[in-house]
Amino acid sequence: MSDSKTWAIIAAVVVVLVAIAIVAFAVANVADNAVTHQRSQMDMEETQARINPVGQVNLASNPNPDLGKVEVAAADEAPAEFSAESAYNTSCAACHAAGVMGAPKMGDAGAWSSRIAQGKATLYLHAINGIGTMPPRGGSSLNDDQIKAVVDYMVEKSQ
Repeated sequence: MSDSKTWAIIAAVVVVLVAIAIVAFAVANVADNAVTHQRSQMDMEETQARINPVGQVNLASNPNPDLGKVEVAAADEAPAEFSAESAYNTSCAACHAAGVMGAPKMGDAGAWSSRIAQGKATLYLHAINGIGTMPPRGGSSLNDDQIKAVVDYMVEKSQ
């Protein structure tokens, strides 16, 4: 073969390879744009969902008939009766059952005798307002009368 034919064949092969590369690049670019657009749309929707305002403004010119309607769920049963023992077990036993941080153990007459001697009014005051490391109301949300009932329960079990 002559040099000119060899160069012609080489040139034709290069042209074909370049054409294949251009077609492959174009197909890949089109496919990538479709996927990128789809992902971009999903990202924008997800971002919008995350940054939506919590509330909405209710304008008098555009009233919302559902605004202000509150559905109250009916109670399944009446609230349980207060029990000093269950209140003690829920709030007080964490410290008074084990004597944590100097708390007198319930049932230990020796530890309670000096406290009982101060009178129930003082015990009530300490239970309601807290004393030493004991927080007010023992860290519970009981009202004054319930706290007094729990104190009476503890004193009764500790004499």
